[in-house]
Amino acid sequence: MPYLRFLAELRPARPVESLDVALVVEDATGAAFFTDVMLQDGGFLTGWQPHTQEVLRRARDASGNPLPVRHYCAVGRGPMILVLPNRGEVTSGLDVTIRASDPMPRLSLAHEFGAHRSTAPAPASEAVLAATTRAATLDGQQVPGWGSRFLFAPAVDAKFEVDPEYRADLSDPPQTPPARPHMRVFASLKEWVSGPERF
Repeated sequence: MPYLRFLAELRPARPVESLDVALVVEDATGAAFFTDVMLQDGGFLTGWQPHTQEVLRRARDASGNPLPVRHYCAVGRGPMILVLPNRGEVTSGLDVTIRASDPMPRLSLAHEFGAHRSTAPAPASEAVLAATTRAATLDGQQVPGWGSRFLFAPAVDAKFEVDPEYRADLSDPPQTPPARPHMRVFASLKEWVSGPERF
């Protein structure tokens, strides 16, 4: 079903006191649906798709050039805690790639105290959860549904839990000793600051 979007621009110098909407359908057959009317500040789309070009801008160096993407690496065996600095003013999406020596039985990524937990639906030796490209893969294969829990790094620093063998029920010990695969973790983020005024 095709959807049409109609836009009108309203200037602050001419404030809106009222808005009348009239729907007219002529010489047509079939169904027509009217979904919504939305008023918002600025010229950027919001509501159903992310669009930050007018809201945020990349942090810049003394010469005015955008700072490069920040990359962080960690090596470990078994569960680990990562602390990643974000020197930007606002939260940034986090891209995480994990490569393990052996398949990770139940990889889990979470914020500091287990909030916003993202658990892989299947064992894998490589996992990618990238907020900037909205990609979620296990061993190179897209995983539908897993990408609904991307990680974000708040300003200043963020603490993350990486566990290759996450167990939600700690009262039931595993029947075999954990494999504790050796992992390499690669994380990257862009540092953002507040953008220009919207008007």
